[in-house]
Amino acid sequence: MWTQTPPDTGLLIFPCNGIHTFFVKFPIDAVFLDSRHTVVKIARNLNPWRMIPIVPLANSVLELPAGWADKLSINAGDNLSFASEQAVNAGQIPGLYGNAASNNTVSLS
Repeated sequence: MWTQTPPDTGLLIFPCNGIHTFFVKFPIDAVFLDSRHTVVKIARNLNPWRMIPIVPLANSVLELPAGWADKLSINAGDNLSFASEQAVNAGQIPGLYGNAASNNTVSLS
């Protein structure tokens, strides 16, 4: 649960096909992904205390600070890739990364 605005980070939740923003203190973007990390729906700028209906095709949800889906040019049909923080820091993979083994926090760059 997000209680303060995390700069340049997101949260990958799986398995998950529906979310709410109860107790979240700021707006978020929610990117719904299928099992192959293809974007099936984007809910932008969700205010606190909102509920998103279940997205049947979704397998996971990437929660981002509001505006980041647009900033990263994420659109329905896009396929997202997740890599280790070490690979990004080593310059092997620029951009979005996530390491599901370590608390599902995704850093954005």
